[in-house]
Amino acid sequence: METILIDQFLVPESAVREFLEKVHFSANIVKARPGFVEGYVYQRPADDGCVNVITTAVWASESAMEEARKSIAAEFATIGFNPPEIMQRLGVKMQRGTYRRSPY
Repeated sequence: METILIDQFLVPESAVREFLEKVHFSANIVKARPGFVEGYVYQRPADDGCVNVITTAVWASESAMEEARKSIAAEFATIGFNPPEIMQRLGVKMQRGTYRRSPY
C-alpha cells in the first residue's frame, strides 16, 4: 500500500519565493529516490498575510519512504542543506502527517 507524506507550511508572504525555491531544490533530491511515485506542491493565500503551502510525496511503501529518509538526510548533510534552519530563518511553521492511500 502506498504511503504519503503530507507537509503543511504556513509561510510569511515575504518569504514565499525563497521558500518555494528551497522546496523545489529538495524535491529534485527526493524524487530521485527508489520507491518515489509522485509529489505535488499546493498553495493558497491565508488570511493573516501568509500563504498556505502543502507538499505531498507518495511512496510505493512505508519501507521505501523510510529508506529514502535516511539517504536524503545523509545527502542534505553532505551538501549543507538544512531545512529546519531555513524554515526558522524564514519564519515558516510546519505540520507533518504520514498517511496510507487507497482508492475510493
